[in-house]
Amino acid sequence: MFETLSDRSAKRFIVGGVVLGVGTFAPLFGLTFQPSWASGWGSWSKHTVFSVGVTGLLSLSALGFSLLLAGLTGFWLQSRSRRLHVGWMTVGVIVLCALVALAVVAPTLYAAIRADMVKTWR
Repeated sequence: MFETLSDRSAKRFIVGGVVLGVGTFAPLFGLTFQPSWASGWGSWSKHTVFSVGVTGLLSLSALGFSLLLAGLTGFWLQSRSRRLHVGWMTVGVIVLCALVALAVVAPTLYAAIRADMVKTWR
């Protein structure tokens, strides 16, 4: 089952990556230019809610583009290699690296967005 990355599996990664990567930009655009949605969340400040929402959508977008890259790279390497598991290993490594990078970058991104929102929305 997971010996070679089939065309169908690679296409699913590519389409899923495009849908997730591009699909998060519409809500992100709306959230950014209409920030009043962040008000009225009980004890959470609007700065925290806005920062969590924007950071989450940016993270999903980055994950989507990494899935796109993983599908394209895995398919390309699988088509040029005679070894088994090359495509799936490539997809796994790229997605794992993207998840680790997001886990490292997301807290810093959140802090930067929140600091800017506190400065902007006094």
